[in-house]
Amino acid sequence: MFKNTATKLAHNTTIPALSGNKDLRPLQDLITAEKTVLVSLQKLSVDFAQAGEALRVWGAA
Repeated sequence: MFKNTATKLAHNTTIPALSGNKDLRPLQDLITAEKTVLVSLQKLSVDFAQAGEALRVWGAA
């Protein structure tokens, strides 16, 4: 029960900052950084797909 609550707190960007829990802060920073990397990789994937489609159209012309 406590582990589940700690996980939810660590993934929440507001509650740990308000409570001042110094143990959760590094974990929260890591999770935030991982989310940022994931979003960037997803955008890069979309860009590659769009570029591949544009090259396919350009090559067919």
